[in-house]
Amino acid sequence: MDEQQLLTLFIDKAIEADVVDCLMLLEDISGFTVSQCFGYSHSHSQFNIAEQVAGGRQLLKVEVLHSDKQTQSILSALKSTHSRSRIRYMLTPSECLWLYHRIALWQALFQLWQFIWGRGSLALYFLWH
Repeated sequence: MDEQQLLTLFIDKAIEADVVDCLMLLEDISGFTVSQCFGYSHSHSQFNIAEQVAGGRQLLKVEVLHSDKQTQSILSALKSTHSRSRIRYMLTPSECLWLYHRIALWQALFQLWQFIWGRGSLALYFLWH
């Protein structure tokens, strides 16, 4: 039986088009997501001045849910893009995905709670009555 894995890529904005084009050509995966994140590192030699001051850099996080049998073909396809910058990645096995989804749920509930409390007591009145 195929086990599901989550492949998470951390890429520079400059190679977004290359990575998206590469993943779109793979018929074995049904889709993926791209979101912004901010990466920190102890080595600042590759950062520009603004990134050195901030201590980190803007990155994109690409998540691909796939079968464990597809991992090598996806990584090989990404390697063949000959991207201008390094692609960092991590694999999350299926045993850990339930925790990943639980954390996402709790984050969403916390954001909802912040939104409700941010609106003041009027929102609470309507929730409780």
